[in-house]
Amino acid sequence: MRTDSIKDIHNKRPNAQFKLLPKDTVRRNLSRPGQPYSILDADDKNHSPIRKAYSALFSTKALRAQTNSLTHREITRGMVEKRLKQSLTWPDFLSYLQTSKQDLTDDEIVINAQALIFAGSHTLKTTLTGDSFHLLHNQESLARVTTEIRAAFQVKQTWMPDH
Repeated sequence: MRTDSIKDIHNKRPNAQFKLLPKDTVRRNLSRPGQPYSILDADDKNHSPIRKAYSALFSTKALRAQTNSLTHREITRGMVEKRLKQSLTWPDFLSYLQTSKQDLTDDEIVINAQALIFAGSHTLKTTLTGDSFHLLHNQESLARVTTEIRAAFQVKQTWMPDH
């Protein structure tokens, strides 16, 4: 292995002897006269301007502008404070954080609850997406679930946290 192979692989402007890897022509039809290119199937000539346009989307400034972490933290704080004021007879993850021998501050409980909520929401989104897919492909199950949900929730309600 050449010692400068890392430059050959990751160099932004490779030497003329190196070309981009060819696109998958089996799954993507690259000969589409008059059709726009996707970043996934653009040829060498058309890939660069698309990639440059997309690079602005992932700059630190753009990612910060797209993040609602402050709002998420405020909502989480409200939910945690409300929960900590309640007297529950059963343990939940906040009760364990509260009674931990580590003596966590309220701010530490909030920031860790925020991480748990974020981690759980991703799992939940994945589960709900998969469930929706399978229900839409099985009309009998969809009808049964629809009937059960409508029977359980006969009053129209909005499920939003109080904050």
